[in-house]
Amino acid sequence: MSGLLEALSDALETTETGASFEASLAALTRDYGYEYYAYLGLGAKICARSNYPAAWQSDYMIRSYFSIDPVVTKAREILRPFHWSAANYRDDQNRLIDDFFTRAAKFNIRSGLSFPISIGLGGIAILTVASRHDAVTSGLEIDPVLAAATVGHIHAQLRNRRGANGSMLVQLKPEEAVCLTWYAQGKSFRDIATIEGMKYSNVCFHMSNARKKLNASTSAQAAVHATRLKLIPGPNPKAYRPVMDS
Repeated sequence: MSGLLEALSDALETTETGASFEASLAALTRDYGYEYYAYLGLGAKICARSNYPAAWQSDYMIRSYFSIDPVVTKAREILRPFHWSAANYRDDQNRLIDDFFTRAAKFNIRSGLSFPISIGLGGIAILTVASRHDAVTSGLEIDPVLAAATVGHIHAQLRNRRGANGSMLVQLKPEEAVCLTWYAQGKSFRDIATIEGMKYSNVCFHMSNARKKLNASTSAQAAVHATRLKLIPGPNPKAYRPVMDS
């Protein structure tokens, strides 16, 4: 696996744009026996780059899988390279996780390697290569220093690309967007409940869901992420009223 990391590092030195590097990343992923790659930058700016099938990316967004993805969860917990396999996460007691991997398998996503690094202020960047096989070779040695350096280089290359896509990760419900919008304007949870005619507990519920979807540890951070992703208006909107589901 060090060979892939070294090849990626070489590709970063020779490509001139993020787009050409992504093409190299896809080609190198295939050369080393994997079908897909996915890069996630989860910090002040959320960035997603992947060659996963569009239908899976859509599924991931619509079903809010980002908030329960066990690979992302483990990456946060250990912050070092690791192998993963759907078979290791099967859990009859957790239908969400089971459903996640069942659907992923339909797109030939069954196992892989993930390389997470810390990017400061509680953020992480993760490079994942995924395979259609039920298990990757877990005995392969991974140089953690080389992995961290390579993923850090990739993060620097892709994080400021114009058009960085967060849509694979986040889709807010209208109620979540409304609550976040008012919060971004300085309103408290109780203020929002009064303004919107909601129960205070419902405001807490919608804000909690929004924080999970936006990978935010605080409501303020969630509001910043949502604004930067253009999921809610910027400061001082003239009017904002999403259409609520009836």
